[in-house]
Amino acid sequence: MVGGLTACAGLVLSAFATSISYLYVTLGILTGFGFGLCFSATVFVVSLAFDRHRSLAMGISMSGVGAGMVVQPYLIEYLIHRYGWRGSMLILAGLMLQSVVCGALMKLPTAKYMTCSPECERASERKPKIIDLGIFVNFNYVALTANIFLFCLGMSVVLVHLPHVADTLSFSHDQSALLISIIGITNTIGRTLSGVVGNLHFVNVTLLYGLSYVIAGLATLFYPSSGHYAVMVICSVIYGLFTAAFGSLLSDVLLRIIGKDRFTAGYGMLMVFGGIGTTLGAPLAGWLYDGLHDYQPSFYLGGGALTLSGLIMFIPWKFENYPTNSTKKNTIGFLECEKVIPDILTEKVPTEEILVVSNRISSV
Repeated sequence: MVGGLTACAGLVLSAFATSISYLYVTLGILTGFGFGLCFSATVFVVSLAFDRHRSLAMGISMSGVGAGMVVQPYLIEYLIHRYGWRGSMLILAGLMLQSVVCGALMKLPTAKYMTCSPECERASERKPKIIDLGIFVNFNYVALTANIFLFCLGMSVVLVHLPHVADTLSFSHDQSALLISIIGITNTIGRTLSGVVGNLHFVNVTLLYGLSYVIAGLATLFYPSSGHYAVMVICSVIYGLFTAAFGSLLSDVLLRIIGKDRFTAGYGMLMVFGGIGTTLGAPLAGWLYDGLHDYQPSFYLGGGALTLSGLIMFIPWKFENYPTNSTKKNTIGFLECEKVIPDILTEKVPTEEILVVSNRISSV
C-alpha cells in the first residue's frame, strides 16, 4: 500500500516536469521505488502463503505482469494521443492507486499451532532480518545473485531496444509495438505454464529455471541478425515464454537455497542486483549502437547475458543433486514436517504420533 502511494505521487509529480533531470527523480527514483515495494511485497505474501503449490501460485499471480505488457503499449499511446503526456501521467497515477486496494486485501494466512517445547517456541519467535549479509556465505546464493544481475541486464536490452531494432529494419510502428505485445501475451501464458511444470514432483525447479534463461538468451541472439519479421515474431514468442521463469520459479528456487527464515532478506538483495543490471543493460546497448551503428553487438550483449545467467544456475542444480549428509538429514526432517503438519492442524493425528514426530524434528 505504501508502494502504491509512493508510485502514485511520483507519477503525479512527473506530470509537472520541465526537464529530464526532474524526471530522473520523480519518475526514475520515486515511482521506481514505489513499484519495487509493490512487487517485492506481492512476491513475499504469495511465496510465504504457499508450500505445496508455490510455483503454480506464483505463476498465476505474476501473469499480471505479462498482461500489463500486452495492454501497456496501446493504452499509453492512446492516452498520449488523447490527453497528452502530462495528462497520461495523471491517469496512470490514478490507476496506480488501485494497488493500494489490492494491498489492503493481502494477508498472510495464520494457523493455530499446538503447544511445543521451549526450543520450538524460541524458534518460532525468531524474526527474519531485513538485511542479512550472512546469506552471501552460501555459494548457491551468490550464484543466484549473479544470475539475477545478468538476467536483468539482458532483459532490459530487449525490452528497451527491440522496437528500435524493428524501426532500423524498416518495419512499421504497429509491427514494432506488436513485438512487445507478443512478448507480453506469451509471458502471461508462460508464467502459468512454468508454474504448472515446476509444481510437478519429478521436475527439478532449479534446472528448469536455468534452462529457461538459456533458451531465452539464444532466442535474443537472433533478433537483429534475422532481418525477417516472421523470425522476430518467433524470437518474441520464445523470449516471452521462457523469461516467464523469473516470475513463477524464482521464489521457489530462492527458498530451496536459503529457506523461509532468510527469504525476505534474500529476495530484497536479489532485487538490488537486479536493479543494477537493469540500470546498466539498456544504456550499454545504446552506447554500443551509437558507436557501431548496428544493433547486433547490443543484442549479442543482451543474449549473451541471458544465456550466461541460465548456465550459472547449473551450479546450484549440481549441488542439489549431490547434497551432503547434513543436507540430506535436514531434507528428511523438512519432508516429515511438511507431511504431518497439515494433518496436525486438522486434528487427524493422534497425540502419540505427534510426540514421535516432534522428537524426530528436534533431533534433526
